[in-house]
Amino acid sequence: SDQEAKIHPGVTCDGCQMFPINGSRFKCRNCDDFDFCETCFKTKKHNTRHTFGRINEPGQ
Repeated sequence: SDQEAKIHPGVTCDGCQMFPINGSRFKCRNCDDFDFCETCFKTKKHNTRHTFGRINEPGQ
């Protein structure tokens, strides 16, 4: 159902080390391999010049 958690297999949050990321994934478009979970995207700092892509469904 739509209420089920969205798991992103093999992806670790670089903010809190959540593995795998559960929920929306925020992937840095400037870094080769940098991802935040939604909580870290809202609360933690990354390079302010970098942009993130929001991935709601795994495999997007």
